[in-house]
Amino acid sequence: MNEELVRYVNAAAAGETDAIAKLYSLTLKSSFYLAFRLCGNVEEALNITKNAYTRVFCTIDRLKKPDAFEIYMRQNIAAVYKEGRKFTFGDAVADTPEGKLEFLSEDVYEDPSKTAKALAAVMGLSDELRAAVVLHYFSGMPVAPLARYLNVSESTANSVLAKAKEVIFEKSGSSEPGIESAGKLPVLNRIFRREAETVRLNPTDVRDMFTYIMDKYQTFRQVETARNGSSGPQIPPRSESTSSGEEINFDNFVDVPVENNPVNAGGSLIDRVKDFIKNFDIRKDWKAVLIALAALIILILIISGIAKAGKGKDNNQGINNGSTQTVDVKDIEANWMDTGLEDCEEIYYLNEYMCGFRSATTKKYGVLDYQGNILIQPIYDNRFKPCGIGRDYNGSMKYHIVLEIDKVEYYVNYSNGKAELGGVHQSHSVESDDFPQDAKYDERDRYFEGYAAAEKNGKWGYIDQNGKRVISYQYQPVNITTDGNLNKYSKYNCDYCRPVTGGLVPVKKDGLMGIVNLKNDVVADFLFTVIMPGKDGVFIAQKDGKWGFIVTGEAAKTFTPHYLLDASGDVTTDPAGTEKYYIVNGVGGINFREDADQNALKKGEIPTGTRLKSLGTKVAADGKIWLKTEFNGQIGYVSMNLVLEDTNS
Repeated sequence: MNEELVRYVNAAAAGETDAIAKLYSLTLKSSFYLAFRLCGNVEEALNITKNAYTRVFCTIDRLKKPDAFEIYMRQNIAAVYKEGRKFTFGDAVADTPEGKLEFLSEDVYEDPSKTAKALAAVMGLSDELRAAVVLHYFSGMPVAPLARYLNVSESTANSVLAKAKEVIFEKSGSSEPGIESAGKLPVLNRIFRREAETVRLNPTDVRDMFTYIMDKYQTFRQVETARNGSSGPQIPPRSESTSSGEEINFDNFVDVPVENNPVNAGGSLIDRVKDFIKNFDIRKDWKAVLIALAALIILILIISGIAKAGKGKDNNQGINNGSTQTVDVKDIEANWMDTGLEDCEEIYYLNEYMCGFRSATTKKYGVLDYQGNILIQPIYDNRFKPCGIGRDYNGSMKYHIVLEIDKVEYYVNYSNGKAELGGVHQSHSVESDDFPQDAKYDERDRYFEGYAAAEKNGKWGYIDQNGKRVISYQYQPVNITTDGNLNKYSKYNCDYCRPVTGGLVPVKKDGLMGIVNLKNDVVADFLFTVIMPGKDGVFIAQKDGKWGFIVTGEAAKTFTPHYLLDASGDVTTDPAGTEKYYIVNGVGGINFREDADQNALKKGEIPTGTRLKSLGTKVAADGKIWLKTEFNGQIGYVSMNLVLEDTNS
């Protein structure tokens, strides 16, 4: 551990909150990566990381060796992960001797495809085997403490490690390790370290985690101070000894998010190492948090324009930020407009009709269509997300979007170009994969306009409805969240690649995105961090950290951005020609109020089981949804989380 980090540990132990922010920023990537590799799920990893940091900072004054901070942090990550899990070792064989650390050949580290296979094998292991190999090779946990962690004998721990290594060895395509690895750290350790550097975290998640951690820390310290009188570290609002007066800007302290992809990790991503090489060879100083003698934290900041022009066709001139330069490919014109979406801090894919976004003005979430029109105003604290159950391959179950409010999920309905919040999201079964027996691909998305993205050997292309390949397998997925339960892809992603719209499709290559037609001719060069699905020739995209539009064909001449922010909270009526009814399901009846506010005048109570007609919905100032309805001849409001949509109406 370097002396600078030791100094921050000592300062944090004395209650200096700026030093806590420093430690958080310096160790976050490694901590999150460990949590993610243990659990294989981004949301769970964020929660593990948040709780582990809370424990560490609340007890940091008890850490006897400041230079052991990173070890202490990893121990807490492992401890939080283990809580609520029950490891089983029914097939473990005792008395297995401790094997050699190096079990992979050097080419597994050097060959991106073998690296990807090794990481996929790690994520495919059972919880017990995965925890053992990750803690042993990434955290450096020796066999004896690993055995105590797993609550088994050392011989059983050796057996667990041996089994995990055997699986990884076979699935990675490794040969027996040779002398070229002598004197080096084990291959798997180096792979973990290299990949941890490529973690991409959403600034909102980073900021929210730190706010949670500091809230818990302040509360804990206040309780400790009250209990012990004046003893223990005091908590200034900002540390005078280390602060240089700057406000902490967490948007600058993590990587720019790439298509809501918090981490590039998990199975079947053969080009992850290539992504690392292509996307991370420019780094940027984080100057927003200057602490103690003007020390600088150097953190990775993705510069999406680092790739050189000309990765597509040789005659393609590319699209320059802010310019109106056109691309002459099959007479299709494409222009880049870096205006019209300045209020958007983040935009991410939901389905073929709409995308979620976070407003810089309201700091909340809403929904856009793919021409940048606001469908649902940004007034919600939580992110909109696809339903976490089911893959709609055959159209038997509509792929839908949900929003959680007060731990209750609500449908997001879309019809005739309009989106609105509906009733409470009902539980339903999982839609299983159903591919033709003679399918020549390993995975695929849904069909759009007669075409679907399909994957073979870790690469993606496009097929028609007869299964015939129309675009060869050469691209990367753009919507990936790894999930330990499925081993390689997440149930939260129904569409791994972009849909074909108007004969055009955004694709990803070497970590950047461009647009091709169905003959695989490049329409917009591979210069963009993110490109959303198209609508009428318009594609929302991000380039050099700015959100804007790629406009193609006739849209290049006629399109005008239209983004209308209005958080007035007016009633949103149901689409014309529709009637919706809801059933009261609150225990003992529910309150009927004059306005969409739990403190509004109570007009009466509505008994459980009453059927109510929807007159629209209204969002309260706190983000909660209320149903406008009529009861006993009066118009009023009831809380939406106390009614269920009558699907028989």
